[in-house]
Amino acid sequence: NKPMHAEKAGDVIVQWGADAGNASLWTIDEVADINDLNYTITMPADGYTTLYLPYNVTLPDGVTAYIVEPESIVENLDGTYGYELTELATAGKKLAMGTAVVIKGTAGAEYTFTATLDDTGAISADNTALRGTYYNVEINSDDDVKRYSADVAGGELKFNRIDAATIATACNCWLETKVNTDVIGKVVVEETVWEEGAVYRIKCRMSDAKLRTLYTNGAKNNMSVVYVYNLLTKQEIAVT
Repeated sequence: NKPMHAEKAGDVIVQWGADAGNASLWTIDEVADINDLNYTITMPADGYTTLYLPYNVTLPDGVTAYIVEPESIVENLDGTYGYELTELATAGKKLAMGTAVVIKGTAGAEYTFTATLDDTGAISADNTALRGTYYNVEINSDDDVKRYSADVAGGELKFNRIDAATIATACNCWLETKVNTDVIGKVVVEETVWEEGAVYRIKCRMSDAKLRTLYTNGAKNNMSVVYVYNLLTKQEIAVT
């Protein structure tokens, strides 16, 4: 390892004795005011974008930050794969530096994320399949991990598998998972009509918007009954 230095603010960082032509990609910029770091975006036409910043920011009015939990990426009944967004932070909350998120807002609106040095109450996420970068970087899928770029075309956020070296742009995110498929879109919610006397095989998705097997209760009618609770309709269904 060789020591690095910069002669003054705004200079490139070089090895001792090296000239500026041998500089690294780093620079030191003088920041006169924390507000110089405020980050402004114009929301794409579908109302979604991704965000990954190297400092804490306060979310502006009109936006919500989401993550994609790895376990929310599931196979739909038609064989396609889908994901679900999990709300992480709302307007007025602080988003911690280095937190990869999907931002939802109004299409075409301009939003400014206010930089802050205060860590108090800053929200981060550990359980997420989103990854981000502070600078342009080349990414690709490999045998162990598949990487997906965010696609905001067509009015719906989806993730397309990356099959060749691709540049991920600064302050944006991509999806990483072991799931290997062409496209990961939204989870398809199936509406089931329950018929008396029918036998059902229930496929449970452990997420907040799907059918979930909650418990077996032997107290009702002195028999063992499996109950399925629909979190969308708030109705309990007995399956015998």
